[in-house]
Amino acid sequence: MMRINADGSHSRLDIDPTSATMLDALQAAVGGWIEVVQCGPNVLVLAEDGQPVTCGAGVLVVNEEGLLRGLPLNPFASHLAGQAIVGDAVYCDADTYARWPKE
Repeated sequence: MMRINADGSHSRLDIDPTSATMLDALQAAVGGWIEVVQCGPNVLVLAEDGQPVTCGAGVLVVNEEGLLRGLPLNPFASHLAGQAIVGDAVYCDADTYARWPKE
């Protein structure tokens, strides 16, 4: 998973998708309650070395109350989602997302 900050910076997140603390870790990363937003296929993400990488479909985890809280626009996350995304976001590929507990 990769955290994509509204300021344009990014960092890798090592969160076990089957962990009981996954929800807490995602909420901490986006600063509040989470919402999952689908990303289309062949989205472009930045690898740890800063180089762009094309991958398949995935999801963004965003702050559910971001607009209400007046969080800043996140241009890169908005590009991935095809809609306006505010605040920090977490990108997760489809394979990892499929392992998330569905409650």
